[in-house]
Amino acid sequence: MEQSTRRDAAPGSEWAQHQSVRIDTRKHPVSIGHGSVLHADVTISATNGPVAIGRYCVLDDQCTVENKLPPRADGTPQTLVVGDYCVLGPRSEMLGVSLGRGSALEAMAVVGSGCHVGDGCTVMATCRVPPHTDVAESTVVYGRDAQWRSV
Repeated sequence: MEQSTRRDAAPGSEWAQHQSVRIDTRKHPVSIGHGSVLHADVTISATNGPVAIGRYCVLDDQCTVENKLPPRADGTPQTLVVGDYCVLGPRSEMLGVSLGRGSALEAMAVVGSGCHVGDGCTVMATCRVPPHTDVAESTVVYGRDAQWRSV
């Protein structure tokens, strides 16, 4: 994978990354919003389509954001979107379609491929959201069996 050392994601946009961050843009672009911070050993892969990280996000140590989404019916790639003000905890994995504004994945949480997670959601530590699941806004996913509760 290419290791990017760019700091400008868009004109006038500034973000920070640790030197061990891996950003794979060989097939599709990755955009990172202003004020976002990428900690050590973060991996962002635009394998099957673009990845868009919002403004003021924090991607913690060893988290993974990877677009493995199948193309749309017309053949165009889908974009994996992480909304503004999101936090992805250590060793968490975002493989879904979207993570809503102000949402959080705690340590080792996983959002499966094809998932839409609404605004203001929290996926607690070690919980998994199964592939192709929609999580309504302001929902907490918690517990051994990934139970859900709207707040």
